[in-house]
Amino acid sequence: MHPWLRAAPLAISFTAQVALPSAALAQGEPAPINTPSKRLPGQVEIDAPSELRDLLNRHLDVVRLLQAGVPGELEFNRLLLAAPAQVRALLETEGYFAPAVEVVRASGDAPARIKVAPGPRVRVGAVRIVAAGPLGDALKQPDVDADLVALWRRVTAAWPLTEGSAFRVADWNGAKAAVLARLRAERFPNATLVNSEAEINAEEHRAMLRVELDSGPAMIFGQIRVEGLSRYPESSVLNLKTFGPGTVYSEKLLLDYQERLIKTGQFGGVSVSTEAASAAGQLDVIVRVQEQSAQQLTLSVGFDDAAGPRVGAEQVSRRVFGSDWTAKAVAQLGKTKQDLSTDFYSYPSENLYRWLVGAKRTRLVAGGLVTVDTSARLGRTRDTERIERTYYAETLYATALDRDTGQRGTAKAYSANYFWVHRDVDSVLLPTRGLTTSAQLSTGFASSSFAPNGPFTRLNARMTYYQPLGRRENRWYAIGRLEAGSVFARTEVALPESVLFRTGGDQSVRGYNYQSLGVERTDSQGKTVVAGGRYLATASAELARPISEKLSNFWIAGFVDAGNAGDTLRTLDPAVGYGLGLRWRSPVGPLNVDLAYGERTRKWRLHLTVGVAF
Repeated sequence: MHPWLRAAPLAISFTAQVALPSAALAQGEPAPINTPSKRLPGQVEIDAPSELRDLLNRHLDVVRLLQAGVPGELEFNRLLLAAPAQVRALLETEGYFAPAVEVVRASGDAPARIKVAPGPRVRVGAVRIVAAGPLGDALKQPDVDADLVALWRRVTAAWPLTEGSAFRVADWNGAKAAVLARLRAERFPNATLVNSEAEINAEEHRAMLRVELDSGPAMIFGQIRVEGLSRYPESSVLNLKTFGPGTVYSEKLLLDYQERLIKTGQFGGVSVSTEAASAAGQLDVIVRVQEQSAQQLTLSVGFDDAAGPRVGAEQVSRRVFGSDWTAKAVAQLGKTKQDLSTDFYSYPSENLYRWLVGAKRTRLVAGGLVTVDTSARLGRTRDTERIERTYYAETLYATALDRDTGQRGTAKAYSANYFWVHRDVDSVLLPTRGLTTSAQLSTGFASSSFAPNGPFTRLNARMTYYQPLGRRENRWYAIGRLEAGSVFARTEVALPESVLFRTGGDQSVRGYNYQSLGVERTDSQGKTVVAGGRYLATASAELARPISEKLSNFWIAGFVDAGNAGDTLRTLDPAVGYGLGLRWRSPVGPLNVDLAYGERTRKWRLHLTVGVAF
């Protein structure tokens, strides 16, 4: 036989098949099993490398029949006779084309054995990816559009089977799907795989791969239709799009649009799809929504270290007095801590800007000290595909009362603020690859009744990196996070607590209560209380993976967090927390349950978070 074996288009020619009974028992001449084994059928061992042994145990007919029950001796011997050919076919799917297979019949108390020496594995040689159809024709032109050249480079870069990598049928099929999906994601949603060939040189143990993709016609967006609206205006849906009729087709534009609609909270379900338009080369966009109720009330009962037993209520009005505004009022009332807040957001305008108005009041009793912080803000926010910007002015007013001495102090701060988020990830709701960066700049003036007044500047930055590790079928997902902050002001200037930094809790250092890490001070009763510091540094590392193929939306995770806040860089003494978690990657974002151990407190804490923090 010629050393090169050519596969048929679209399907590789060496897929595993059930072997015929006339197959050889070993690499050489057949050794028929004519005499019945002295050992009862139903006992056979496979001698092969562990990863291949698992494959053969799952798929060999003789093993599968034994697992179902003890077969007749004639049937057992027939399947044992057919096993070598089936072993070779199965090993070909893993890239082994020259295995040595030997069957040893049962003798006495020794079971039947199938010995497998897989031999060298086939490696990927040259790879050729060919464009056909309109894209292929355009790439051959001397004045080809630079955007098309860049697109084709992105398609070929998506090919995961690089030269020298191990050849496996599953990886081969996955690589074809990857480049096809990449081509369909931009301009050419009707692209097809018209031909694929894998030429296997069993003597040189090399696979020469060729894939041909027919792009089909380039497409643009046509009309946009909205279905399912009754209580909200159509503008609340259409204003969130970043494309219109005539825009070049992009799958990412559709996914980002869908995620942006989900984030509004107005819809319980959102589907953004396309269908052929009446005009050639166009796809109409169909937006189907399931509306949430205009009014929603949520009551809660709970316990936390800061407030003790608490009750809470959250009222959301998605059409305030019939206007294009959303209001959210939250109350959390505990024995030692009470939080009240109200926020108003306008519906997005055509340029995606929204107005925001908010106020918040927090009362905290810690030892003999009672502090009350009140703030109000006014500004605008804009959330686009990659960047979120918020500009606002804020007024802070804080009071502190020492109940033992009766002394009262007040502090105020007036500031202008800019908050910026940049997202370069594969999914805003469920990221697995990419980088998010956020930064906040505040500058203003602080005054108090017990210290000199003066200006201040506050900087805070946070980066989160997502990276998949390993092959797709056995992939882990790593997340790394860094955060740092600093307040610049004269040492003698007293700043409101909310301007300073504290850390600890769900999105920072797990294993500790929310904002329980900071500068430790002693109150008038001699108790240790935590106050904010002028510097902040935290870091986190997490490794997660799906529980199984069937439960791919449920992940297990392990993590380590460290960080703290302090008055100076030298006093930043990081607290460490670590633990295990469970992730549910729901259609509206991740739900995370973490059990973390705080080394300082020597206690375990349960953390529950919803969504991704930027």
